[in-house]
Amino acid sequence: NISVSDLSSSIRSVMFNITNSSGDQNASYFATNPTGNVWNYSINTSHFPDGAYNVTAYVNDTAGNQNTTAVIFQLKFDNTAPTGSLSCTPNPVNEEATLTCSCSSSDATSGVLSTSFTLNPSTSSTGSFTKTCSITDYAGLNVIVSTSYTVQGVGSSGGSSGGGGGGSSTSAPTTTI
Repeated sequence: NISVSDLSSSIRSVMFNITNSSGDQNASYFATNPTGNVWNYSINTSHFPDGAYNVTAYVNDTAGNQNTTAVIFQLKFDNTAPTGSLSCTPNPVNEEATLTCSCSSSDATSGVLSTSFTLNPSTSSTGSFTKTCSITDYAGLNVIVSTSYTVQGVGSSGGSSGGGGGGSSTSAPTTTI
């Protein structure tokens, strides 16, 4: 959107010119004038590679004058979702033990705005579980990555003990990491 006015004549046209960071022209779009002195055009940025662009507004009046002072420098077009990975350790984890999850994220164009995940999910129930990490970049693009982990009951080490003499014995559970 751009607001334009001319004290001595009417506005004939408004054009938005898009150039990349090297100064090469990529596209031009003529704005529409739905009301008053506001002119606009919606640009579908999916047709552009991710990166920095400059947008210049060319305003022409009916007397043939042109103004190009309205320039936005280093506007970033970002159509690529961020990337990330999620892992939880130890895996498998014993019931009621601490499980720690870690989510890493990156976005080369606009940067990561937020990363949301559970650092220490519950291990109160046994079984296989899936956790997710939601990553959002500054352009509003989002990706969800996931990982699975297993909570095993204490003493579920998978081995068996041999029979033997009478009596009972107890031993502390062992965990191999």
